[in-house]
Amino acid sequence: QVTTTVDQLDLGTAELSEAGNYLVTVSNMCGSDASLGNQVINPILTLDPIAPQTVCAGNDVVFRANATGTSLNYQWLVDGVDQSVNSSELIIDASDVQPFDLNTSKTYNVECKITSTTGCGDDSQSTTLTVKPNTLLHATLKNVPKYVGESYTMTVDVTGIDLVFEWTHELTDGTKVPLTETGPSVTLTNITMADAGYYTCKIIGACGQRLASGKLTVKEPVTIVSGLNTLEEKCVGDPLSLSISATGQISSVKWFKNDILIPSETSLNLYFAALGLADAAVYKCEIEGEGISVITETTTVRVYSQTVLNTSLSDTTLCEGSVLDWIPDIDGTSSMTFEWTMDGVNVSDQKILHYDALALSNEGNYEIQVTSMCGDVSSNAKLEVLQLPVYVASTAGTSICENEPLVEFTVEYTGEQLKYQ
Repeated sequence: QVTTTVDQLDLGTAELSEAGNYLVTVSNMCGSDASLGNQVINPILTLDPIAPQTVCAGNDVVFRANATGTSLNYQWLVDGVDQSVNSSELIIDASDVQPFDLNTSKTYNVECKITSTTGCGDDSQSTTLTVKPNTLLHATLKNVPKYVGESYTMTVDVTGIDLVFEWTHELTDGTKVPLTETGPSVTLTNITMADAGYYTCKIIGACGQRLASGKLTVKEPVTIVSGLNTLEEKCVGDPLSLSISATGQISSVKWFKNDILIPSETSLNLYFAALGLADAAVYKCEIEGEGISVITETTTVRVYSQTVLNTSLSDTTLCEGSVLDWIPDIDGTSSMTFEWTMDGVNVSDQKILHYDALALSNEGNYEIQVTSMCGDVSSNAKLEVLQLPVYVASTAGTSICENEPLVEFTVEYTGEQLKYQ
């Protein structure tokens, strides 16, 4: 209560505590009167800071404004776009805020502005909304078969942010072995049987965890242990086994003779009980099976006739100085070796025994020995070399009378089987 003689009440700076009803009583000696009035004091507008938020994609977001003042009007803006919400609470639907892409976050600018119909000022606060992509597994690991020696890369098709990968290999005996790989892929080179088993990848992201698993089956591919020889040389009548040794799952075996299929032969062994000359050819085996397209083994088979002495050597008589070409009548393989001997001494290693001019010293007992992979033969004969006539002496010329006895003339020659005329 204030008593004064003036017609005004000065309250100074308005304070909220001074709001209320005011009664003024006016009096003098003639009487008194009273008047009642109400003082409304509106608070100044203030808006507290709004905390930033980080959410994962697919979640609704709520921002709340904590403000002082009366008769407040709210305006919310997201990236400068008015949301038409006149409320202290802004609810953003998940579909309206998305990450930049499947692997990148996106940050939105959120602003709240307040005004009042009382005219007691305005205020605003800005904050941010960060939307992170969810951890999404688009394709899990596959169950695949591989062969020893091959390479294989397994990859998880995953998107998200702040991803951490934890790989585990479960061996065929159930033992679980952590792997050192820290990325979305594991690469196996020169695969062995020990690489078989289940592979599991645990993916930990800022917005969720995922698990991928797949099985690697390791098989032994078809492998040739021992193949065909490049060349097989045999004799008529010999047996022959063209054999191939292989490991792995074989699905098909085909044999070819000079590139013509042999329909009845489907095993890894092509057997000939007794070879004939017609069996000489190029043989090819095509093998199909696990882990291969086609493996080809090839060999050339040569078949030679048995070594045969058609006609034995015959005793021969020639004159001294004659040319000799002694040719044995022999059939058989081209890879024959020859050995001529005279009285047990080697004289030639050629098929034809040749002398340009026979000497008396060439006379003797001859033998030829023929050696080959298809049999050995020999033959012998005697070579006689006749000496040429050589003048030694003769009766000297003489003169006699008629009716005297005849004179005998004589000549002396050396040589063999001499005849005089």
